[in-house]
Amino acid sequence: MINKMINSIKILTILFSISLLACNQEENKPAEVSVKPINAKDTLIKLNTALDSDMAKLSYIIGMDFMAQNMMSGVKLDMQGFLNGMYDVMNRQDSRIPVNEREEVMKKIGEYAQRRMMERKDSAERLYNEMSAKLDKIQSGFLEKNKFKKGVITTPSGMQYEVIKEGTGNQVMTDDIFIAKLKRMYVDGTIISDSERDFADATVTGFNVLQGWTEASSKMKYGGTYKFYFPSNLAYRSEGLKGLVPPNTIVVVECTPRKFVNKFDPSKFSKDGGGAPMPQQGR
Repeated sequence: MINKMINSIKILTILFSISLLACNQEENKPAEVSVKPINAKDTLIKLNTALDSDMAKLSYIIGMDFMAQNMMSGVKLDMQGFLNGMYDVMNRQDSRIPVNEREEVMKKIGEYAQRRMMERKDSAERLYNEMSAKLDKIQSGFLEKNKFKKGVITTPSGMQYEVIKEGTGNQVMTDDIFIAKLKRMYVDGTIISDSERDFADATVTGFNVLQGWTEASSKMKYGGTYKFYFPSNLAYRSEGLKGLVPPNTIVVVECTPRKFVNKFDPSKFSKDGGGAPMPQQGR
């Protein structure tokens, strides 16, 4: 994970340098880039411009991917230090951090990221075992009672849903790829995954998802918030999701589709028998 982050920084720095050189050639004057401490907030606002060229779009994509990897690693960057480092490279300034200290810092961060990964793995295993032990108890009669809850609609398939907030945008189509806030839960509210907590946003496709996701998609409009209750046969069935969701689990999904990205092309993916609308890297 750390190596990926470093590689992303290198690529991002190169792109900034290329963009800077291109501007210099157009204006035929030397670069004038400040190496003074940068106010990260002001700088980020200035960078919030139209993505009207392939280079701008590529830079944006790499920046998003890098920050998604960073968020998943659990390492919270100091943005002022990050931007100062980039600008020093662009201005061919010597590193403000000696080589030996750099190696020590990277070692510490690597160890921290590794610990975070192990902690999350252990936490997921504990939750899996805990929920497996009490699943029958918390799920017993849930759907039968839930269908009488005010606002809950039950479809012929057995899926239940409620509109928390109706969207004002276009209807979500079953082959849409879209950016969303996505939370998966057990019936008692215990969180399985939460894109806002873990990745900021999720990229959702209509493939490799819950068995009932196609039907669920047809109930949503962009900008709205919807809550779905999937019986186990419309979720992960008797197989479950190894190490994450026990077999025969009723899965509750809360989804806020925010932005359409593209149409889904199933020929580019391989189906694994029904995965989940699982948060991918933040987009």
